[in-house]
Amino acid sequence: MDRSGRTIRFFDPRRDAWDEHFQLQGPVIQPRTAIGEVTARMLRLNAAERVVERRLMQVLGLYRKE
Repeated sequence: MDRSGRTIRFFDPRRDAWDEHFQLQGPVIQPRTAIGEVTARMLRLNAAERVVERRLMQVLGLYRKE
């Protein structure tokens, strides 16, 4: 659900384009749509430990969003 109580589906990589629903800002995944926001929140895509890990992988050249 979004913040208004509407049911919002999760991002589906088989039918959705990542760039339509998210953008990468440094190590943080920023949602662009309600689908992106719900997915990021429920899957904790920006939990502190995930952001730190993503930043380390970027520094080492091991992280790509593709």
